[in-house]
Amino acid sequence: WFDDKLSVRKEIVVNPKTAGITAPTAAFPFALRLSEQTVAFEDLAEDGADIRITGPDGKRVEHYVESVDPKAGLAVVWVRGAGLNPGGNQTYRLYYGGDAKSVANPAAVFDGSELLALDFSDGGADRTKNGNAVQGQVQTGPGFAGQSARLSGAPLRIAASTSLNAAAGAPFTLMTWVNPAQAGDGVLFSRGSGLSLGLAGGQAVARVGGVQVAGGPVAPGAWTHLALVGRAGGQVELYVGGRLVGRGQAATPALAEEVLVGQGFNGQIDNLRYAAADRAPGYVAAVAASDQGRGLVTFGAEQTRSGKFELGYFMTVITNVTIEGWVVIGLCAVMLALAVWVMITKSALVSRIEKQNEAF
Repeated sequence: WFDDKLSVRKEIVVNPKTAGITAPTAAFPFALRLSEQTVAFEDLAEDGADIRITGPDGKRVEHYVESVDPKAGLAVVWVRGAGLNPGGNQTYRLYYGGDAKSVANPAAVFDGSELLALDFSDGGADRTKNGNAVQGQVQTGPGFAGQSARLSGAPLRIAASTSLNAAAGAPFTLMTWVNPAQAGDGVLFSRGSGLSLGLAGGQAVARVGGVQVAGGPVAPGAWTHLALVGRAGGQVELYVGGRLVGRGQAATPALAEEVLVGQGFNGQIDNLRYAAADRAPGYVAAVAASDQGRGLVTFGAEQTRSGKFELGYFMTVITNVTIEGWVVIGLCAVMLALAVWVMITKSALVSRIEKQNEAF
């Protein structure tokens, strides 16, 4: 048991292959969508401060709590998955239910290549170590996971910074969830004239260094995952819903401009991530699936603990035994007592015979 102060432990089975991961992945942030069917919110701290996550080796892994709504019985927790391998499953464990201070660390959930991560549940705060927060107020509302940014044409601005600078030809991955309020055009993400991802005519459209790549419908009134990947060899790939829909050859220009999010766009944006790495197709597909709670994570057994004695499975068995079951248990107990009595008497008899033989 990882921490005696925490009374509940929930098993989490991670299956990389089911989610679409096709190669070993060193780090993969994944979401736990908690509900009343998966955790007991009456035992969980209102802000999720008592949450701890352990990995397959039993050691604590980094996490952060995006949102907790005890009344609705919903929560979103992000976990740093490590060493995900499509060759087998991994078992993580979620601990909670106790008086414990928060150890959540958003910046440690993402790997070092992640330049920007906005979930909008904390306004426009950047969840990475870089602190590339949105300038000014962000209008938010219930969204894809927790809160999302609500836009009506005016863009969100993120100031230029050294951590966002990129050399010409540098690889990148841009991912986000979008929910257009209506069919129309809009720019979801842009950096000057060198890089943009947006919508045009109900389709995803990307521009990299003057080259346009388009494809894949994005329906209004529904959440859709979009991703744009720039490979080191100059290839650009556009994904909609985790599937490759367009490809082109374009050299990414040097980028040092500010970031604009949602210019001319009406609708919601959530979970925007921008990394200085070209994520594999399986990685993109897994994000599109696992962010929705599909494929990657399955919730397993739950155990409770009182003091230093683990009661979960034992109490479950005891409280579910039928009358017939108790009769069988009673008969087994009688047979055990008889067996012990026979063993004792036989042992005493053999010992007495040996002593008499020696005396004879």
